[in-house]
Amino acid sequence: MLEFKTKAAQIAVEVLRDTGAERRIHEDGYTRVDPLWIAAMQGVMVMRRPFEKLLGAFVRESTPGIIINSDRPTGLIHLTCAHELGHYFLGHESTADEHIQYDKDAALQEREADWFAYCLLTSRGVLAQTMRRKGWSIAALRDPLNLYQLSLRIGVSYAAMAWSLARLKLWASSDADRMTRTEPAEIKRSILSRGDFEARNDVWLLDERDRELILEPSVRDQIVVRLPNHAPSGYLWSLDEAHSEGFRIQPLDTSARPAAAEPPSTTNAEADHLLIGHTERGKFAGQILPLIFTEKRPWESKSEDEARFRTSVGFEEAGEGLSAGSRRRLLQEGAPAA
Repeated sequence: MLEFKTKAAQIAVEVLRDTGAERRIHEDGYTRVDPLWIAAMQGVMVMRRPFEKLLGAFVRESTPGIIINSDRPTGLIHLTCAHELGHYFLGHESTADEHIQYDKDAALQEREADWFAYCLLTSRGVLAQTMRRKGWSIAALRDPLNLYQLSLRIGVSYAAMAWSLARLKLWASSDADRMTRTEPAEIKRSILSRGDFEARNDVWLLDERDRELILEPSVRDQIVVRLPNHAPSGYLWSLDEAHSEGFRIQPLDTSARPAAAEPPSTTNAEADHLLIGHTERGKFAGQILPLIFTEKRPWESKSEDEARFRTSVGFEEAGEGLSAGSRRRLLQEGAPAA
């Protein structure tokens, strides 16, 4: 491995350990490394603003800061923040980036920051933990649906996830090239069974293997929950009203889903449900919201064979302004939060 890669990878390992980012995944139930959370832990302020060209910037002053283009997709925002954090942890001076993922002819500090970002967000240990929880093998990730859902749980784009597996030598570059020929919009459409959705936003598919985890969709994302289907016996799934904060689920009509688009894991014994309610999800940004699903016959108040499934979501804020972690840091230090 080139010397700059070894240096960046080692520092990323130290950051994962020293900030507690690894512990959040292995012990607390999170599925991804959150670069905005790490920045806040280090006292690095993160500001999101829309820009025409600028992707991100790092400013090394008495109070270091990161600027991120808020008009970019969530996965790219995470990778950009991790790249700018690379400049911070690697001791680089202030810099601005109109793109990341630099080639071999780029300045050394940009290549270092790129490698740091990938090592931070897509380490072998973090990927292995999520794959183990979901029961995915490398072979299973050749299904675009699974690869896309892995990318959401890791917090990077679909393409970045495919190439990260190649970087880790878990599959060949030709595998990554083949997988990226599938457009994420096609996968989202196959989950939702319709075309009227915002292609820029993501679509999460949850199932019982997400039990007791803390998932972090954007407030703009849609969430589909796949659960065992015992409707012919009178059993229906619902959200526990005492914990759901007004969210509810409704069966997803899959009759319009083309046969070719039917996810291979769907069976007649499973049914998809769309999480709906609360058009202003931003009020829950930064909070952990438990989702407790109960399957029972509507005419029975409670039964011994009642099934329950619990997971949690921590909606990630979208739009411009200081990150939630930066605001909390400023409030703790007694400074006004913009």
